[in-house]
Amino acid sequence: MLGSMPRWHRASGPLLITRVKVTVPRTTSTPPVVALENAIKENEGSFFLLLGPIGDFTTNLSFVPTLKSQYLVAFAPLTASTASRGWNPNLYFLRVSATAELLALIRYAIGQLRTLRLGFMYLQDVSFGEEEYPLAVRIMYRMGHEFCCVFIVKSLLTGQSLDDDFRTAWIAFTKRNPQAVILFAPPSKDTEKFVRMVVSDARTNKAFLLAPSILQLVMERMWREALNVVSAPFVSGQVVLVGINPLATDTQYSAIKRFQENVRSYLKSHPGVTVFNSSDDFDHDDIDGQLMVYGWLVGEVLSQALSTPEWLSSREAFMESLYDQRRYVVDDLVFSDYGNECVGLAAAHGAMCRCNQGGKVVHVRVLTDGYRLLDADSDMMMFDSSQCYSNRVYVRAPFSAVLFKVTDDPVAMNAAEEMDGGSSLLEIIRLGEEGRLFINAIALPSSDIVSELKSELSKRVTDAVLGVVSGSVLDVPGVAFIDPVVLEPHLNKYRGHVIHLSPALEQQFYVVVSHLADKARESFHAVIRSSEGDDIGDLLSTTLVTFGMVLQSTTIMSGDTSMESRLPDRGTVYVMGLSTGDAELIADHLERHGSLLVVVPFFDMILRHKEFVSAFQRRASADRLLFATNLPHWADRNTRSEFVQQFHKAEKNSSRWTPLTLLGYAASRFAKAVISPMRVVNADAVVEAVFAQYMVAVDDMRYGSFDDDNCFLNGASDQKGCAANYGATQISIWSMTRVLNVSAPPLTSPVTLSITYSVPNASGLMPAHLAGIMVGSIVMLLFLSMATTPLVRCEAMRNIRDNESAPKEPTDPVTLIFTDIESSTALWAAHPNLMPDAVATHHRLICSTIAQHDAYEVKTVRDSFMIACRSVTASVELARDLQLALLHHDWGTAALDESYCGLEE
Repeated sequence: MLGSMPRWHRASGPLLITRVKVTVPRTTSTPPVVALENAIKENEGSFFLLLGPIGDFTTNLSFVPTLKSQYLVAFAPLTASTASRGWNPNLYFLRVSATAELLALIRYAIGQLRTLRLGFMYLQDVSFGEEEYPLAVRIMYRMGHEFCCVFIVKSLLTGQSLDDDFRTAWIAFTKRNPQAVILFAPPSKDTEKFVRMVVSDARTNKAFLLAPSILQLVMERMWREALNVVSAPFVSGQVVLVGINPLATDTQYSAIKRFQENVRSYLKSHPGVTVFNSSDDFDHDDIDGQLMVYGWLVGEVLSQALSTPEWLSSREAFMESLYDQRRYVVDDLVFSDYGNECVGLAAAHGAMCRCNQGGKVVHVRVLTDGYRLLDADSDMMMFDSSQCYSNRVYVRAPFSAVLFKVTDDPVAMNAAEEMDGGSSLLEIIRLGEEGRLFINAIALPSSDIVSELKSELSKRVTDAVLGVVSGSVLDVPGVAFIDPVVLEPHLNKYRGHVIHLSPALEQQFYVVVSHLADKARESFHAVIRSSEGDDIGDLLSTTLVTFGMVLQSTTIMSGDTSMESRLPDRGTVYVMGLSTGDAELIADHLERHGSLLVVVPFFDMILRHKEFVSAFQRRASADRLLFATNLPHWADRNTRSEFVQQFHKAEKNSSRWTPLTLLGYAASRFAKAVISPMRVVNADAVVEAVFAQYMVAVDDMRYGSFDDDNCFLNGASDQKGCAANYGATQISIWSMTRVLNVSAPPLTSPVTLSITYSVPNASGLMPAHLAGIMVGSIVMLLFLSMATTPLVRCEAMRNIRDNESAPKEPTDPVTLIFTDIESSTALWAAHPNLMPDAVATHHRLICSTIAQHDAYEVKTVRDSFMIACRSVTASVELARDLQLALLHHDWGTAALDESYCGLEE
């Protein structure tokens, strides 16, 4: 406990007002129980406490009873034994338990290392490991995993197992070729022998070795010696260790900065007492430094515990004070909460009861070059301070995703870097549910993405892929793709394992063309650089025809062919598949041709965001460059979007507020929302959860509806395995001016359209034209669905778009019904958590009623339906039944009904 000495060395600390005398055992080999008995004799009848002890004192059955009989407290014992970790007011722990360390190691192995075959090693008949193994099995089972192999031998701390028993256990253990092993055993000859076997056996020498803090003092030596025996090279990161406090060099903590100042001051007056000196930077011995930090923290906490004279009147008074709902704050480190027996409803009201455990943080570290300890990626696991005992913590499976950084494509690399930065905002501190997301970046050339992904699936846990991909990667089965950013324009293939959160190209076409249909444009053109150019051009043409327009020309380009001579001078041109320099070219062309409007896809815009900003800065033509998006503005400091507010809160550096960073953040937040109720996580389970939830809400962002039974586009529902996998809602059209100036509004209000296409009839007239000619025969029935729509979970809402029910005769009258949720804006503001499921239920009831009446859903915009009926009578009957369906549905709560009453008052 040398680290605690600087605290006592300071003459007048702000809290310590009692003179402290520190007495150490006569020899370092003195057993804890002997040291305790000697202290009792020397301090008979006076106040004192026991600092420590260090080691497994539970093996002596008289130690704890002696503490109890003398009203003594063992303050900050340093032991790995789980047996001592139950409620006992005579033991006052500041460090995390072995169980907490076990949870952190399993989490790291499955989440960060993404281990498919995880092994476990423990020794029988010793006090550490044997008790923890059943808990480890339960934890793995709850996550949907199991240990591939377990190494067990009977052992003694002072001896070792028989060679035959060890060899038999090793053969059985290595049959499954473990990729990583949790070594949960105390320092012993058998532990050392196991480490040597891991290093020397070809089946295990590449496996990761994960060990608890009890092995920190010996692991460096054991690993070094094992490598030297077989002349094997050291591999950085192969050994993983957990620690109980920050390293002595980790000055991101204010506490560590003060630790260094205190210890330097102490060592200046007491040179030679440790490997460090008064001018030390504490970076040449990580283990000793870490232990000194622990000792210093013990001193800081103890000084607070001794700060009030009334508490020191007797041993009993001091013990009682320790459990008076105590919490210790040492700069930015916290030890809490300690509480005694509770009475009445104290626990229900938030009191901590029967708790003597204060440590809540486990630090995960790797052994790096030079045998130095370095905090690992995803290095910290923090437990909820309201939960005293870590063996009662319910741990759910991690979500493991990969993100590819394409090294031979600067645009793709920049996009991956920014999206990785956004995704990682949820990884800064792994706390509670936040700690379930693990996103691993893999750098490789573009030609290797497909083969590398298949390799990852065969070797490591891979639940999902985020970020930038090539179109061919999306064909790889067995993994979920969450909002993939494809480098060239492509059409949605309606695959269930590909989940789009950004507007699909089909959605962008539909929103943009519906907006431009009312604008007087001379002609519409397309310039496409994509391997799917012909199909994309056909779909754009179909979209234009639906709205009574015609695609006048389509130019399909390949490679880096310049589009300079391909852009028209007038009208509207949709330019897709941009290359470096195209943004500047488009800006110059728009400056020269004031009658031209250019539209680009969303991904083209954000992938080349910096190029567009540079090209259009201070140009009036920015008003005539358009794109469709469902994102709020990423850089709006005064945004009303809760989603962007949370993004800014997570990312403090405003220079990183970019669309790609926000997109990466959105994908992670979506994944977090989807897996939140899931106990077991894998690719299939994630996909099933997305379609089961149907609509997914992330703050004020809404994604869905996801439907694996029906596809919404004409003819798509006949495809095998077809799924409505695009979730972008509230899509609006922006000009480049809004990108450059957050105060510039979007060109359109956000819309969520159901997509349906029309084709000319035999006469060559579009239905829209005929409707205009025969307007006198059409009856418009406006219907307000004044539904009180409280929250219920919609398990399987289905979109009804039965083309057989659509009116087909151009000369027959058509009656249209329009529905709308009354005061929906006010309801969303008052009940943002209830409305997503309420709206989904509302839609399901309307869709099912439409199907019963053989009516036709024309489109859905946000919460409003446009429904076509064959007659006035049919429309009135449908309107009546819609009202009745909403009225008689069992909503389960009166929350929204009460809001309606409030609006009426």
